[in-house]
Amino acid sequence: MTMTPSSVQVEDILKSPVFAGAKIVAGRAGLVQPVRWVHILEVSQVNGMLRGGEFVLTTGIGFGNREEGFLSYVKQLIEGGAVGLCIELGTFVTEIPHSVVKLANLHNFPLVVFSFQVHFVDITQEIHTLLLGQNSVQSKQASPFLLNRAEEQYWVTTLTLLKGQERSQDGQEPSLPEVFLQQAVYRVLILDLSYHLSPSGQESRDTIAMENLVQVVQLHCDKQDIHSFAAIRHKRVILLMQSTSTKGNSLKNSISIVVRQTMHSLQTQGWMLNSLAIGIGSEVQDPSRIFESYEDAIVALIAAQQSPATSPLFIEDAGIYRWLVPRLRCNSERMTHPDVQQLVTYDKNHGGQLVETLKTYLDLDRNKQRTADKLFIHRQTLYHRLQQIQDIFQMNLDDPAQRLALHLSVYLHLLQQEFDSAQSDSRRKTSLTAEQS
Repeated sequence: MTMTPSSVQVEDILKSPVFAGAKIVAGRAGLVQPVRWVHILEVSQVNGMLRGGEFVLTTGIGFGNREEGFLSYVKQLIEGGAVGLCIELGTFVTEIPHSVVKLANLHNFPLVVFSFQVHFVDITQEIHTLLLGQNSVQSKQASPFLLNRAEEQYWVTTLTLLKGQERSQDGQEPSLPEVFLQQAVYRVLILDLSYHLSPSGQESRDTIAMENLVQVVQLHCDKQDIHSFAAIRHKRVILLMQSTSTKGNSLKNSISIVVRQTMHSLQTQGWMLNSLAIGIGSEVQDPSRIFESYEDAIVALIAAQQSPATSPLFIEDAGIYRWLVPRLRCNSERMTHPDVQQLVTYDKNHGGQLVETLKTYLDLDRNKQRTADKLFIHRQTLYHRLQQIQDIFQMNLDDPAQRLALHLSVYLHLLQQEFDSAQSDSRRKTSLTAEQS
């Protein structure tokens, strides 16, 4: 992609309050360079991860105090078309080598430093908002098929979370960018990073991990002629995959290759792949149905989380979850067994784990030893929980039909929780849509 002309220059973003206390140590002549996006790059090899016009943030974890590694990193940024680098001194880098300052000055490459700890998440949010407001119209004039990262975040959120009637204002939907008006097929891919990110208090590090993941996936998508648009939401990365290719390889096969290559790249970076869950939704041709692919991707993700060995999982391979989807889109409360609702209420009021216990027990064909092992509890604890379950309802688990109905109801309940969370997101984003449309 070519860089979009921008009215936002490096010197403009450095005037933002989030850069208070930062110092320019080299490359002042390059402060007039236009900024297309802000990237967090914490890997030592950044070749292929830049599209031109990025202002880069790093803690230096990828190269540390190794002068040779630092110099190589800056060279790669310059060759990749980046327009500046901001680095946090302290934890991984204690000082800027003279050779790096000399290189930056030679190429008019702004080098900015913080001598104290900063939250990159605050910087990216502030600058992305600025870029979206200033660049949106110019971006469309320069290239109707080019979206900057802020626009990607907005449109992926809008198309996946909101149905047509929720996107519309005064009976009319907002105009889609031209990139979504060409003949194409789409799939939504969700990567859940819950087990990889910090539970709390480490927002900057979490943002670094997710931005790095987006860059890796999009790099491999480009190699497969897949247009990818990313949004980061909570501890998940949402990727909208678009293919306009007339080649023989299907979008599903191409995504499989992308996932395989991404997993290999992440493995070399030290990721724990056995706890990275990936769900991929159905293929749609109409952008107005992208939300259906997103809902299917959630279903596939839930199935993948239940059995990590199956991740990544396409919705086509999600088994009984595919049957549950249309029930969820209708009236799931009527489909859920009343006894399951009683267990949910009990867990909520007493801080119990009866629903999880019942699900695991039925998943493992009522094998008590395997169930106890799976839940990491003693058999006596399991016996106590099973007795509690029996006290709450009197269903005969020896009856295959009753057992199947109960088992499906538990899965439907868990699925409903996921969709309730997504709908909560949808309601929060409705006001954003009204402002941006």
